[in-house]
Amino acid sequence: MTRTTKFVVTFFCVHVLLAATCLLWSFSASMREFDGGAEQSTVDRGVARAADVLFLPASLVWTRWASENLPNAFEWLLFLANSTLWGLALGLLVGRVIAPMRAT
Repeated sequence: MTRTTKFVVTFFCVHVLLAATCLLWSFSASMREFDGGAEQSTVDRGVARAADVLFLPASLVWTRWASENLPNAFEWLLFLANSTLWGLALGLLVGRVIAPMRAT
């Protein structure tokens, strides 16, 4: 496995974990606000924004129509494809641009 491929796989895994964590955290904060009436903290709002960014561009594809008419398996595939896209972008950036610059 080449160094760039290792970067891509690493960033894919990091993105999956980070996106899922942000999603669960923001969902928990929203439910806490809904149930108890307490306002979300600045950290909760920041995590919700981070989740919004991490789910781009997949969130642009997953519309209300898609949610109602497509199976849940498609949503999971879209989530993995989104993480793959992020992993490719960051892995190629680090592996092909930043790492060679540091080597010189």
